[in-house]
Amino acid sequence: MAELRVGVAGLGNMGFAIAERLMEIVPEVAVFDVRTEPVNQLAERGALPTSSAEELAGAVDVMIAALPSADICR
Repeated sequence: MAELRVGVAGLGNMGFAIAERLMEIVPEVAVFDVRTEPVNQLAERGALPTSSAEELAGAVDVMIAALPSADICR
């Protein structure tokens, strides 16, 4: 069975912490945020950076969205 690939969209306080924890237990974690700083910080620690939510969704088996509101998805 292949390893599970997990993605995190939205790297604010909650999403960043979720991604950090996942990186301790999941072999491959991909990340996306509209801000490049948290993406780069996690990429330096081994996360796979992506440049869009669409790219993130295509790179993972499971995606977690840690967004401030549902309006951001529209």
